[in-house]
Amino acid sequence: MMKRTPSNAQGKRNAAGLWEELRRRIGELVTVADLHLATGMDRSAIRDRLNAWNAGGYIAVQRPLPPVPNIGCKYSMTKDFGPLAPRVRKDGSQVLLGQGQQRMWVVMRILKSFSATELAVTASTPEHQIADASAKDYCRKLYKAGYLRLGENGRYLLLPSANTGPRAPQVQRSKKVWDVNLQRTMEVRNVTAGA
Repeated sequence: MMKRTPSNAQGKRNAAGLWEELRRRIGELVTVADLHLATGMDRSAIRDRLNAWNAGGYIAVQRPLPPVPNIGCKYSMTKDFGPLAPRVRKDGSQVLLGQGQQRMWVVMRILKSFSATELAVTASTPEHQIADASAKDYCRKLYKAGYLRLGENGRYLLLPSANTGPRAPQVQRSKKVWDVNLQRTMEVRNVTAGA
């Protein structure tokens, strides 16, 4: 017999959907069971993610004292950290992989027109510098995936129709581009882009 997914949980079965649900219920105490019903995620995956976010200081947890059998913890988001689910390890430390692409995507959405060098400089922070070569490569991949158009003087333009949301398109090892916002792989054209 197949498990039935709650009808309101379609499209929410990941960390982004779980984070969205917590933000929707900010200030409320919720259980793993509540979040399972709302998202359709596996209960152990929910528990693992909540514990990691708690370790990172993103959410609070209330444990019953003394421990009572069959009575679980209650979780709450007391402060809104924004629409993007924090990427953390089990110990709560941040995952840095992909943050450069995320910062470049944010800058692209703000500037709309930019050179790869301008993108690298603007998206860099004192702790994490983005190399020109990384910015050029990311721009080329997004150009081939149809997010960018090449304008005058080697400037890239973010196409309004390609501004799919706050999460950066992810260039995968297979050289495909995964759009987290649309939850799909984008078609990559075989074209050359100058940079």
